[in-house]
Amino acid sequence: MDTPRAAVRPGEASNATPLPSEPEYAVTGIFFNAEQRSSVMIDGDIFHEGDTIHGAAITKITEGYAELRREGKEWLIKPGEHYRGSEVIRPGK
Repeated sequence: MDTPRAAVRPGEASNATPLPSEPEYAVTGIFFNAEQRSSVMIDGDIFHEGDTIHGAAITKITEGYAELRREGKEWLIKPGEHYRGSEVIRPGK
């Protein structure tokens, strides 16, 4: 028989793990070609300028970084680094 769970009242802690407010992702690499469409690999998927990931638009891809924009905020992402939203959480070497 299942034991009933007590309701959590406002202001009380629950046992549930909170979801991060910003998504985490890893930048694996950049494939830059000045004459063709460049791409950036994030979490194993390939993206191009104009694509979106986690609600952010990829606005520019260069040899060393990709530029993202969401809700008026812009930031750069670099290969080998791990991010939470626009913040580096594990820098590359």
